[in-house]
Amino acid sequence: ESAGPATDAVTFQPPTDGNSFENAPFSVLEGMEGPSLAFEEVGAREFRELTPEERAALEQLIEEFRQNPERRAEILEEIEASYYGAEVLPLIREIFGLGDEDLNLQAVEILAGNTSPEVLPVLEEALEQPSEDVQLSAVYASSQVRDEALVQFLSHAFENESEAVRLTGLDVLENQTANNRFKVYDAAMGSSHSDVQMAAIGALEMESSPDSIEIAIKGMESSDPEVRAEAQFSLEFQLDQTFQSAAQAREWWAKNRSKFDQDLIPKE
Repeated sequence: ESAGPATDAVTFQPPTDGNSFENAPFSVLEGMEGPSLAFEEVGAREFRELTPEERAALEQLIEEFRQNPERRAEILEEIEASYYGAEVLPLIREIFGLGDEDLNLQAVEILAGNTSPEVLPVLEEALEQPSEDVQLSAVYASSQVRDEALVQFLSHAFENESEAVRLTGLDVLENQTANNRFKVYDAAMGSSHSDVQMAAIGALEMESSPDSIEIAIKGMESSDPEVRAEAQFSLEFQLDQTFQSAAQAREWWAKNRSKFDQDLIPKE
């Protein structure tokens, strides 16, 4: 698929180094509507360990959820407010099998902001739901998972049929370490969709570091000519060099990387 540039009017914040969790990236999407649930501002939260009494009460609520369809939304709210433990994960999987989009959205919202990689297999299932809103919500919900497992999850999002879902995968990296972000960018460059590759090149240019150059060079090997041209332009702009091929760029960079600091400024 050749979708052309997908990073018009992007806004970025300065990148951070290493394993810092400071706000780093950007908004790849501007003007593209997200899901109806406002996950963008959700704060980090964790499952808590439920007491035996709370687990028993949760089991009773889950049974009531099954027996009383008219109260399902209300029961989910009570579960989220009072029984926020990992024990909710099987219930959320069960909800995905009911075919109710509103309940699916509410179920994904329960996981929004959770920092545990335990939520990712469940969010993977949400990505397989037919509703684009549910798929988008799943990607937004993953934004606080600070684990390398997020890279694989977003790799799957980068192959989604929906452009919005694909590109949102590059729009939820604000809470990730630099190391994790670069792994996600690398995965994006390996996407079969040119719009994801193009957006990754824009993100890498804004990161502008030695690590970003290594990944951007891969863009010159893309099967899409627009991506190859964009990667070439970006590299030539950042490094003030002319490149005819990825192999040439890679060879030049290997010889000259030590001449640049972490901000890609030539050393004196």
